[in-house]
Amino acid sequence: AVKLKSVFFERQKDFQWHSGMMLSDAYMQTSFIKDLVTLVDPANRYSFLMYLQSIGALYHFLNTDRGRLTRQEFNQYCKWVVEQLPWCNFSEQVVCINHVESGFKVQTNRRTILARNIVIGTGRAVNIPELFNRYLGEKVFHSSTYAFRRASLVCADSVCIVGGGQSGAEILLDFLGMDMPPKEIFWLSRRSIFAPLDESPFVNELFTPGYVHYFFNAPESYRNELLSEQKLASDGISPSTLKEIYKALYLNNFTQHKRCRVRLIPSSTLEDLVVAGKKFRLDYCCSSGSGGALVADYMVLATGYKTPEYDFLEPVNDLLLREMSGYCVAYDYAIKSCRPMNGKIYLQNAAKHTHGVADPNLSLLAWRSAIIMNSVAG
Repeated sequence: AVKLKSVFFERQKDFQWHSGMMLSDAYMQTSFIKDLVTLVDPANRYSFLMYLQSIGALYHFLNTDRGRLTRQEFNQYCKWVVEQLPWCNFSEQVVCINHVESGFKVQTNRRTILARNIVIGTGRAVNIPELFNRYLGEKVFHSSTYAFRRASLVCADSVCIVGGGQSGAEILLDFLGMDMPPKEIFWLSRRSIFAPLDESPFVNELFTPGYVHYFFNAPESYRNELLSEQKLASDGISPSTLKEIYKALYLNNFTQHKRCRVRLIPSSTLEDLVVAGKKFRLDYCCSSGSGGALVADYMVLATGYKTPEYDFLEPVNDLLLREMSGYCVAYDYAIKSCRPMNGKIYLQNAAKHTHGVADPNLSLLAWRSAIIMNSVAG
């Protein structure tokens, strides 16, 4: 057996998983079996089932007859794991990484250490379309902070949700469930329809190690074509969420005397955003060629996430190879270099262009980690 010595740095003060979208009734889009360890090592002591046993909830969970967790449950499970890992250091941010003779010199806001290998797992950055940048603040914000700002939207005059994916859907559903919802709600999306996540069995084969192997070995042009075709395999709305929204809209429109006015505006792209007094005027263009405008007090940007810029890699960037879609990533998730390095830099959650649609998804989290650990251990 190979013994690995490791240390983890996290800039947040404690473990939080998507805390800004921690809505009470929001469910995961993946099975509870796809936890941190089970699909690699079913007997691992950090599995979700072991967590249930530790809190005395194993039989009770079984009796709920569901295969998916709420976000709150998953967050609590992850915190339970983290509490058992003394090598996790919070409130410590990596500032820069340099290549040295023995591997890498890692500088944080607290110390400097030497490491043979580096694993980057910083997640994805919020995607803010350029049109909104100058207006960001209390009234225009990304969905990732929605839970912290929710109270200010209760009984608001008008709110516009921009983005037709799962986050936008969950926020609309949350509005419709409020005792005092906004008086007017707009949901605007470039998509032609508020489309469901494709969860059919053959599509779920895309989230297996075998498919990653196939995708990785395909020509780059074909990989790009596949990613375009497979968008709804990971970026659609849960069918259960769509059903709840439709039911809530029906109740709102026909049995509750229109508690709020709701307009769904698909096939539309924002063209301009201007301040109109204390409100915002949004001009949009429809795919049919027609256009329109709406006025809102608040804007929630459910505009997704993107691969971040890794500023701390600046000292070694000249050594790392890039392609059009990002870093050149090997099968073991190590970034390829233009000359030999003493050690490797591994990249998590930023290799969709080489490893397929499952890369930023939780489904293969345990497997990706195992691939990296086996590579480090030789």
